[in-house]
Amino acid sequence: MKAWILKVIREPIIQFVFIGSLLLCVDVLRNPDDYRVSNNEIIVTDAALTNFMQQRAKIFNSEEAIEVYKQLTVDQKDKLKNDFFHQEALYREALSNNFDKNDPIIKRRLVQKVDYLSQGFYDEVPVIQQEELDRYFQSYKENYRRPALITFTHVFLKSSGNNASYSKAELLLDELNKNKVPFEQSGLFGERFLYNRNYVNREMSEIESHFGDNFKNVIFSYDIPSSIEPSWLGPIESKFGWHLVLVTKVSKAYIPDFEMIESDIRSDLYRERQFSVKMEKLNQIKSKFNLVDKTSNYD
Repeated sequence: MKAWILKVIREPIIQFVFIGSLLLCVDVLRNPDDYRVSNNEIIVTDAALTNFMQQRAKIFNSEEAIEVYKQLTVDQKDKLKNDFFHQEALYREALSNNFDKNDPIIKRRLVQKVDYLSQGFYDEVPVIQQEELDRYFQSYKENYRRPALITFTHVFLKSSGNNASYSKAELLLDELNKNKVPFEQSGLFGERFLYNRNYVNREMSEIESHFGDNFKNVIFSYDIPSSIEPSWLGPIESKFGWHLVLVTKVSKAYIPDFEMIESDIRSDLYRERQFSVKMEKLNQIKSKFNLVDKTSNYD
């Protein structure tokens, strides 16, 4: 028996385990805090608080965050500690109850975090050259088209389904032009309209939705003579009745010159390049996995 024990003691692996255990015991005795494991203890350090502050204040530069942390008052640091403790305590309680398991909200948040981290590669977007801007503008000119706009007021008369309402509108048109009724006095005539009476710098889509396609086409085709004062037009039919219209401004749709929108073009191209870089990184992540399709449409 004694010989067997001596034989075991002489084994190198046994000696290695014994010496390692002895050294570990010594270190535990000398540095007990480093080996204290307790889920009930939340250790607060300067590094932990700095990181916590960075996340809340969105300070991406670590050195800047450290300087901000150093300048905090005692009360501000105490509040930071309490906030850190509050978050960590609730987080640990959630983990102990397995709230992180099979939770769609947690899963979505983790996906958002990876997606957000992929934006850290935006610095890889190369500097955009002038010729690239020119090519981009030529390819996507229509994206920068400014819509046609119109400014007008109108007097509305309901349609009675016969010629009487049209005749009434014609008589009122003569009165408006004879008295040179101005824009701001249109509300003194006609009937209440479902939508607005005055339309200032409005687009075709809005006019069409309020009056119909026919009305929109008529008033946007009107050219205001620059030499004479605008006059009342009509009667113009809409899906609701007859309108007498005073158009004061019509601006045609147009594409601005490159110089006028160069900053917009540069921003759009840069965002497009950023998206390409981001998708490249996300595709690299997805390439680590294989999709195993076991769907059967419940057949």
